[in-house]
Amino acid sequence: MSDEKAEIERLTKQLKLANEQAEHFERQWYLTVQELEEATVPNHDLINRFARAMIQKMELAEEKYGHGDSWADGNWMEECRAELRKHLDKGDPLDVALYCAFLWHHGESVGCRRLTTTDVVDGFPSDIKNKSEEALKNLANWSQENYYRE
Repeated sequence: MSDEKAEIERLTKQLKLANEQAEHFERQWYLTVQELEEATVPNHDLINRFARAMIQKMELAEEKYGHGDSWADGNWMEECRAELRKHLDKGDPLDVALYCAFLWHHGESVGCRRLTTTDVVDGFPSDIKNKSEEALKNLANWSQENYYRE
């Protein structure tokens, strides 16, 4: 009986792998057909190649970090904007595009909200909070002018 059970498990794993491979080839086939249909339009070719690269990047990130479809949760938009800014500095256009896509999906802007004096104060340890209110206002104004846009 255990031999039968082991064989069933082996075949189940093979079937799962075959289904995953079929889905992968189906995605590749779809993009290839689309590219062929739109080959005469250079802009479409550019977008299709970039989209395929985004899909590959997303699949690698899902494999590496295990996020799956957590991007669909709308409760991380400020974090998403922060990650977008971080990845802008890193310089990978695919990462930047993926964070833009997440924000776009939720109907969100890539812009940051303006810092208030309270935001700045809350970020400091308690001993610094007692410092001059004028210095904190100057810091908040400087931050808004130099890092944050509407």
